[in-house]
Amino acid sequence: MTTRPASFARRAAKAARRRLDDRKRVGADPVPTVRRDDVRAVVAAGARLTTCLAWEWDQVPVAPETWAELTRDLQADIALLEVSGGVVPGWGAVDGEVVRSLLTWCRDHDVPVALWVTDGSRDPASLGNVGELVARIFLDNAAWLDDWKRARPDVEVGVLPPAAQPAIHRPGLGRRQSRAQARCLVLVPDPSTGGGNGGAAEEVVWPALAELRLREVDVRILDGVQGSRERVGRSRRWSARHQPPAATGESVSVSRVVADVAGADGIPSWPIVEAGSAATPVVATPDAVAALPDDLAPLVTAAADAATFRVELRSRMFQPELGDREGLAFSRAVHASHTYAHRVDHLVGSVTGREPLAHDLSVSAIVPTNREHELDNVLANVARQAHRDVQLVVVAHGLDFVPKEIEARAADAGVSNVHVIAADPALTLGACMNLGVDAADGAFIAKMDDDNYYGRHYLTDLVAAFGYTEADIVGKWAHYVWLRSTGAVVLRFANDEHRATRLVQGGSILARADVVRELRFSDLPRRVDTDFLDRAAAAGVVTYSADRFNYVSVRGHDRFAHTWSITDSALLNKSGQLVFYGDPREHVDV
Repeated sequence: MTTRPASFARRAAKAARRRLDDRKRVGADPVPTVRRDDVRAVVAAGARLTTCLAWEWDQVPVAPETWAELTRDLQADIALLEVSGGVVPGWGAVDGEVVRSLLTWCRDHDVPVALWVTDGSRDPASLGNVGELVARIFLDNAAWLDDWKRARPDVEVGVLPPAAQPAIHRPGLGRRQSRAQARCLVLVPDPSTGGGNGGAAEEVVWPALAELRLREVDVRILDGVQGSRERVGRSRRWSARHQPPAATGESVSVSRVVADVAGADGIPSWPIVEAGSAATPVVATPDAVAALPDDLAPLVTAAADAATFRVELRSRMFQPELGDREGLAFSRAVHASHTYAHRVDHLVGSVTGREPLAHDLSVSAIVPTNREHELDNVLANVARQAHRDVQLVVVAHGLDFVPKEIEARAADAGVSNVHVIAADPALTLGACMNLGVDAADGAFIAKMDDDNYYGRHYLTDLVAAFGYTEADIVGKWAHYVWLRSTGAVVLRFANDEHRATRLVQGGSILARADVVRELRFSDLPRRVDTDFLDRAAAAGVVTYSADRFNYVSVRGHDRFAHTWSITDSALLNKSGQLVFYGDPREHVDV
């Protein structure tokens, strides 16, 4: 009997305990899995940072009443203090006696201190005279960097923009209750507190909402970065039934659209970035868009007046396709550059000089084929991928090819890392897959079919899903099928996006390599995908179905040319929706 690798066994046991069925997990607090256990950090911050940073390092959260005891024999690598409105949340003024005592302890124990200003502040004087106790100050708003540098020559000043925690602000939470209408969450600063852009709220957002006359609009008044309160008034028609926690995970998860009028002088852009991480489209005022990082700003819809705001909001509430497509692109951009993992790696590197931990995201794409005419399609699919660390493993099943010939064709197509295996025609499909597994070098193994279509961001999005789920297998159960015989395009299992499922489409399987090497594929001529996924579920491995885009299962005119010889008519059942006729490849590329 084969002994399972320890890492596989641990993950399987953990997965068995913590299923990702979203029907059970919505509203539940996920348990942090520390990414960088090589860094111990003392953290004095509000609930948002404390909650979201817990996933990133060995964190020791401290409070004024307990810090002395917690740090008595503590050896720490860094200390991070959040500053909002000139105070450390729960501690008081930065240069006050309580905070200064913590800073002094850090200095005496050679623990470098970083301050993260998270309220978009343009007031360098708000920190008082603590420069000699602080290694670096980080601003969440780059607009004021030069002002701060001039005013604070006593300390290095840098930028740490707002971030999201994908494990909390993850796609799929709060899936729409119906395709006819999505929930809308409107986040506005409170003008009574003097927050910037309060005028924008009164002049743009409230008039727009007054004319929408929709029941499913939740309005939150933000008092600051950390909290919110409900706006309740008899003259308002909007419900405010969901009080978001301070970490703001729920506030974006219950909604499909977020409207935010945060601006450069008011509430910063944190809720927008969190909404983006959760694949939620955002409508915002121009000032709010201008305050975002350059790569995120084009992904947020700007509305400068009430009429435009109303139209943009309404279109996303009543057209889920629009919101889903915008949300996916937004989520991809946030996950690429604006997570707490990115911020912690930059912060630790800047303050301590440590390099980020290396994360192997390489993919080996295994493609068994006995159809010479599909080789060009295989090469085009891999060459198209934005995720560049890809090894193509072609298992030439009974093809009369010299491997060097395929390697030369791959190079001409732009695929540089290719391994070709000549497989005896008597072998089963499962045996061919195992030949590919044995030759695979990647940290992840993808099973790709020779005749399907894989969009540019297919691998990018599936690899990202491993960062916000506990799954060891990711794929697409909600997916498009192109029936070439009639041109019909069918969306199958539309409700199975962003959730744990028992199955995903066989040609969309992406799994951790050690899981595939442990389970392997059964020596079967067909149904190898279903068999593999069934055995994975029995072993406690979680399979996760991501979004429906960037993949098309293509069915040719001859159903017997496919391993799965189902008829086209059989695919037109209650699990599928005929969405249009024509070539779907441009449509699915998002």
